[in-house]
Amino acid sequence: MAGSLWAVTASRGTRRTPTALIWAIAAASAVAAVFADAAPTGNTVGDTFWSALTGAVLARATVDARRWTWFPMAGVAASVANGAVALLCGVGALAGVFAAGFFTQRRRWIGAVVGALSAQALLRGYTYGFTGLPTIVAVAACVPMLVSAFRNASAQTRRYAQGAAVVGGVVVGVLSIFTAVSALRAQDRFKEAISFGNQAVAAAEAGDQEIAASLIGAAAEELDSVGTDFNRPWLYPARFVPLLGPHAAVLGDISNAGADVADQAADVLVALDPNAIIVPGGKIDLAALGELVSPMDSLAQELTEAIDDIDQLDSTWLHPSAKTRVDE
Repeated sequence: MAGSLWAVTASRGTRRTPTALIWAIAAASAVAAVFADAAPTGNTVGDTFWSALTGAVLARATVDARRWTWFPMAGVAASVANGAVALLCGVGALAGVFAAGFFTQRRRWIGAVVGALSAQALLRGYTYGFTGLPTIVAVAACVPMLVSAFRNASAQTRRYAQGAAVVGGVVVGVLSIFTAVSALRAQDRFKEAISFGNQAVAAAEAGDQEIAASLIGAAAEELDSVGTDFNRPWLYPARFVPLLGPHAAVLGDISNAGADVADQAADVLVALDPNAIIVPGGKIDLAALGELVSPMDSLAQELTEAIDDIDQLDSTWLHPSAKTRVDE
C-alpha cells in the first residue's frame, strides 16, 4: 500500500494549495536562511543573497518535484545538521517526507515545508572532509529534486529558469576570467614587492637609508596596484560569487595591508639617519633618536593592525595553495 501512495503524482492527485501560502513559506525560508553561518563568498552581502536564494528556491522547487526526490534531500539534511535548530529542521523535513506518503492527494504546502526545513538544515550543516565536500554532498542531494521540479514546472517557469541560468553562467564566466587575469598579475607584483623588500633590507643594513626608503616605496606601489586591481568596478562583483569571492577578497585585503605597512616603513627609513643619531665620539644624540619615536610607533601600530586583519581573514573556501600562502 505504501508503494501505491508514493506513486501518486501531481497530475494524478493534487490538492489545491493557495499560491500565496507557497510563496509565504518560501519567503519565510529565505529570511530564516539569512541567519545561517554559511559563507560561500566571505562577503556579508554576497553570503546573505546566496543563503536567502537557497532557502527560497528549495522551498519553492520542492513543491513541483516528485515526492521520491524529497527523500535524498531531507535525508542528507537530517544527517549533516549541526546544532539543535538544524537538527530539528532536518528531522522535521524527513518527517514531512514520510507524512506526505500517507496522503492519497498530493499536498503542495507539505513540499514547501520539506524544502524550507531541508534548506535550513543544509545551510547549518557541520564541516567534514576536504574544503567544499559538504557543499558537493548537499548539491548532489538536491539535484534529483531540482531536476524533477524543472521537468514538472510550467513552460514559462522553465524559460525563466533557463534564462537565469544562462545569464548567471555568463556573468560568472566573465568574472572568473577577469579574476584569473588579475590573480596572475598579482602574483608577479607580489614577487616584485618581495624582491624590493629584500633589497631594501640589504640597503638599510649597508647604511643606504635613502635607497632603502625608495625600494620600500616601490614595494608599496606594487602592493597598492594589486589592491587597486581587485577593487576596480568590473572586478569587484567577483567578491559576491561563491569560491571566487574569498580569493578576490583575500588578495585585495592582503595587498592593501602590505602596502600600508610598506608606506609606514618608508617613512621610518626616511627619518632614520644613523649619522645624525650617532655623533662623533660614539655618543648617541637623544634628541635625534626621539624624532624616530613617532614614525616607529606608527609603523608598529600599522603592522599590528595588518597582522590582525590577516588573522581575521576567512580562509575556509581558499584553495589549499592559497591558504598556505596566506599563512606564510
